[in-house]
Amino acid sequence: MQKKTTVELSPSLVRLRSYGVWMLGRQDYTENKLRMKMKMRFPESADAIEGVLQSLIDDDSLNDKRFIKRLVSSYIESGQLGPSAMTSKLYQKGFNKADIQSSMSLDIVQEHNFFDKALIFKIKHYGEAPIIDQNEKRRALGKLVRKGFSFSDSLKAISTHSDDIE
Repeated sequence: MQKKTTVELSPSLVRLRSYGVWMLGRQDYTENKLRMKMKMRFPESADAIEGVLQSLIDDDSLNDKRFIKRLVSSYIESGQLGPSAMTSKLYQKGFNKADIQSSMSLDIVQEHNFFDKALIFKIKHYGEAPIIDQNEKRRALGKLVRKGFSFSDSLKAISTHSDDIE
């Protein structure tokens, strides 16, 4: 019969870990964001925070890749952002470059038709008819590109009538 060895954690480590689990129970956080929140809450335990974060990663409680995948799916479903705007938002949230690049190469992103989303966005803001006025066309094109849709999808969307699509 094997004896299980239990590691006695100091009360401060237990408190740090409990805080981390509690925060992750409320909502998902990136590793960097959770580190920042823990350092603000427990400035005297800066060294122990790294160990607690690593234990949360090892337990799969803290998983940036899973969080990115969920965010990308949410962005796609909303239809309000194109691929470049999604990438920008992920950088703003503090994810690392490798995780962002791997998430943007996922099948869900590669197989998605962003032209349809650009057309829906154009119809919502500018109506169903193709935009003829050059100033209005320039504004609409700029707005679509700022929302992260590709230039070609944006140009096609502002030139397309909604009846032209099946």
